[in-house]
Amino acid sequence: MLFRRQKVVVQQPSSDPIVGRIYSAPSTQPPVDQMTRKHSRGLKLFIWGLVILILGSVSWVTVAGMIAFRNISAKNSGDQSSFFRYNGDIPPDQLLGEGDSRINILSLGIDAAAGLTDSIQVISIDPVNKTLSMLAVPRDLYVMNTAENRKTKINEVYNSGLTSCLNKKPACDPNVDAGGELMKKTVSNLLGIKISYFTKIDFDGVKKIVDTLGGIQVNVDKPILDPFYPTPSGGYQTFRIAAGLQTMNGETALKYSRSRETTSDFDRARRQQQVISAIRQKGLKLDILANPKKVTDVINTVGHNFKTDLQSNELYAVLRLVTQIDSAKTTTKVLDDAPDGPLKASTSPTGQFILVPKAGDNDWSDVQFITETVMPEPYLIKESAHLQIVNATGRKTAGIDLKRKLTALGYVVIDVVEAKTIDKSSTISYATNKPYTLALLKRRFGLNPASSKSLPVGTDIIFTIGSSFTLK
Repeated sequence: MLFRRQKVVVQQPSSDPIVGRIYSAPSTQPPVDQMTRKHSRGLKLFIWGLVILILGSVSWVTVAGMIAFRNISAKNSGDQSSFFRYNGDIPPDQLLGEGDSRINILSLGIDAAAGLTDSIQVISIDPVNKTLSMLAVPRDLYVMNTAENRKTKINEVYNSGLTSCLNKKPACDPNVDAGGELMKKTVSNLLGIKISYFTKIDFDGVKKIVDTLGGIQVNVDKPILDPFYPTPSGGYQTFRIAAGLQTMNGETALKYSRSRETTSDFDRARRQQQVISAIRQKGLKLDILANPKKVTDVINTVGHNFKTDLQSNELYAVLRLVTQIDSAKTTTKVLDDAPDGPLKASTSPTGQFILVPKAGDNDWSDVQFITETVMPEPYLIKESAHLQIVNATGRKTAGIDLKRKLTALGYVVIDVVEAKTIDKSSTISYATNKPYTLALLKRRFGLNPASSKSLPVGTDIIFTIGSSFTLK
């Protein structure tokens, strides 16, 4: 068949140097406006296809998340952190004390078969300066177990809380995880901080999460050879791993976290902190939140092995905060019985190995001092107010003792000056308005700060302590 050719003028974009180029085309080609309509219709179909794909992915994650969250969610009994209560913007006069703006989460690793808490870590997030601290609490710590009204190892408290709740008349709220609630209260009292949330995971869950992420990398600082690693059947197997950077699957990561027969419980706590950090790093590397399939896989995994009283919006906010924290801004600490540690080994009345405070029976002051140092107040760090202490008490160590306490809480103490005369009263003067620092000093010591223009250069606040001063 013969085609009659005709001239067609195509308008190119003005940025094209060739505008209105003429070419020949068969007369059977559709008119230009028809071509445009088809192209437009094809573009719309493509765009709608993308929208459907995106919405489908979101729905996929959302539905899976909703189903899983019902499995993992426990009711929080009014322990919401101040950060969430004020939507991340806490007024200075509403801080309950130093450390109140942190988000403290008690992370529990449960040995489901034994009914014991094998791993106890406090994960504390500084949402203001974007840092993270981890403090390991040893499972052999000897504490008051209020569910049984007697002292036990702290690793028994979770299960005691559950059992006590089942035996109560009337029964406890079934939506509240009684074990998690009791552990929060117990650890909060020991450390002297408010722990608002808990997470609980069994060890099978740890293994599955690591495998779901495709393995993790951990820098093993010293080799481990443990011929007594327990098997599910009650026997033993040998676990060995060399020093250096190691890629671990779930099984290896779990054994690395739990082995202790040839090392110590404190070494094991440090290794557990390494594994937690490695899981976080792998999650960041994979950009989990941008991968619907990975999100769903992880949600389905934790949905059967995980429990928390973080509510859905808080959990998402915590995950977002964690992704914003540089690994170099992570602090780890283990409460131990080292020469400079706060604990010592002892034996319970029934002959069990236990750990107790060096300071004396039920004296947790050294433990609390370490906790304050590891988890300072974020707003104090942000304001970094330069504070000078003037010791007018007549007691030589009063100024130094106050500096030690305030520094642990996060204050920046630049100097301690001995006054020439003794004063009875204490005062706080400031040249620069540092609202959070001044509000916290007022709350702790009951003193009203007064503005002054006569402070030395480089000093924001002067805290003069008199003979009636008592360290709090």
